[in-house]
Amino acid sequence: QDDFQMLQFSQFNQIIDNLDNLFIGKAFKPDALGLFMRAKSTKMIPEKIFSGVISTTAFAMLSKIDYNSEDFKNKHLKFFELGFYFITPIAFFISLTSNEITVGLYGEKWTIAGEYMKLISFTMIPFFLANIFNQTIICFGDSKLYLKMNVFKRILLVLTIPIGIKYGLITYLISFVGATIMGLLIDIIFTSKKLKIPIMNYIKIGLPPLTISLILYYTNYILKQNYVQI
Repeated sequence: QDDFQMLQFSQFNQIIDNLDNLFIGKAFKPDALGLFMRAKSTKMIPEKIFSGVISTTAFAMLSKIDYNSEDFKNKHLKFFELGFYFITPIAFFISLTSNEITVGLYGEKWTIAGEYMKLISFTMIPFFLANIFNQTIICFGDSKLYLKMNVFKRILLVLTIPIGIKYGLITYLISFVGATIMGLLIDIIFTSKKLKIPIMNYIKIGLPPLTISLILYYTNYILKQNYVQI
């Protein structure tokens, strides 16, 4: 039964992953879909590579540990810490240099795709960290919780579509990023309850890399703007 549920969720997941493409293609001009897909596919190149590595590594290590032990909790938190310190500066860097990346790879006509990627690059953080939570719950052996967490997150993404219809593409992208951040909170809440880890532990781990990345981001942004003006 669990395998059948996982198969159903995988199919559901595939539909949701392509729903934004369908929505943008129907609701906006045809060129908007091409620009969005270019931004999305470019952002997903490093995301898929890094996600594959962290998923394999986390599962390999956590599956060898008794899930009721303190060592399991500590290893889970260590993966979360390493993952946060790793992916956060990368996401901010890609956002900061999104125009240069898209123009460098595809040419001047894809400049607007760079503007879209500037926003959606921040989804790399929750999507990457989700792999750690997913592998933790899988190693714990709770497939129902895994399905519940991920279905809730996918529903949040679907709810951003009406926002896009009413307020436009940029607002949709901002709300999409917000939904993925809320999805990360869902991961933290459910996993912390399952493993009996205080939520504050995750906050304490996440604040330093987030703060450092924000400071570096805005410092570089200001310097970049001043350089352009000069």
